Amino acid sequence: MTTATPPAPRIEKHPSSASASQKMVEEIEAMSVKSSDAGGASPGSDAPKAARRSVSLDGVFQFLEKERSREHKNDRTITDEDATAARASPSFADKLYDSLSTLADAIRVFGAQQMLISFNGGKEASVLLFLFLVVTDSRWAQTCSDTTSASSSGAVPATCTINSPSSAVNDTSRSSSSGTTSPMRAVHFVNPDEFPEILQYVSDIEGMLKQDSSSSTTSSSATKRTRHVVLERTSAGWRDGISSIVERARPQTLCFAIGTRKTDPNAGSRPERFEPSSAWLGPNVTFMRVNPILDWSYHDVWYFLRAFDLPYCALYDQGYTSIGTVKNTRPNEALRISPSDTDFRPAWTLEDESLERAGRGVA
Repeated sequence: MTTATPPAPRIEKHPSSASASQKMVEEIEAMSVKSSDAGGASPGSDAPKAARRSVSLDGVFQFLEKERSREHKNDRTITDEDATAARASPSFADKLYDSLSTLADAIRVFGAQQMLISFNGGKEASVLLFLFLVVTDSRWAQTCSDTTSASSSGAVPATCTINSPSSAVNDTSRSSSSGTTSPMRAVHFVNPDEFPEILQYVSDIEGMLKQDSSSSTTSSSATKRTRHVVLERTSAGWRDGISSIVERARPQTLCFAIGTRKTDPNAGSRPERFEPSSAWLGPNVTFMRVNPILDWSYHDVWYFLRAFDLPYCALYDQGYTSIGTVKNTRPNEALRISPSDTDFRPAWTLEDESLERAGRGVA
């Protein structure tokens, strides 16, 4: 029996990947279309994502609202079939809530001025930055408030209710000159051998953050930023750079948010959400490290970026799946279109997550 071809999902897949239900992808596609109607970029646009200079988080909040409704019906988990279609974990919604709550808790405990975001332009760093923008959006506090008030059974996700995330992003730290809320900082530790595309992407993100800072307080849209994020750069290298930042912050203890996942080589054997700084940095370089996306898979990362139409570095469209420097990174051979072809498929089409770093360490 002949069946109609379903609409192509925005999350592109390898042509040989198995056919599966597109229900969840189509739901988020519809959310993204609504978001673009409100001023965001069209989901199907071929324009470089980072060049937009603005990002809409409407799709993320619509997803959170939909999952909150499913929780009240004891049906908040993505089905195996939907997960196959999106190639994200069946527990992606739970992971998203957990990550947002972890960030909100970190801000509450350490204070916004002691929070730093490690931003190197990679895919995980991008996810981390956008998660920060979610928890500094007034709608995040409202999302958790709605979850608390709407539940009559007490079966509210702990990730939304513990430690009052609404207060976490509305602390009383102020700048001395203008009386406005002090921003949080994202730090780019610039490597002398960075890809030009990474530098361009980071620059585009900086422009986006500046526009976000200047427009959200006067915008009539739903977005109201409770705390802005500014980008800083240091060319001192990671170790010297972090040492300098920690020294300037004394006697306060800093908390660094890092996009580490359990499968990363530097994650260690028993990584935790909150970890102290490594002993090898020395007794004077002490800070807390928070790993909000520790449990995310490679496909979770791409599900988040692609489904919600968020920007990422252009190198990922050229077959790079893990980006280091120009001296040690090449496109992933697992994504080469054919042995005789010089073109590669995009990073999100990689099916075997164990091959994520296959292009790293290649001279």
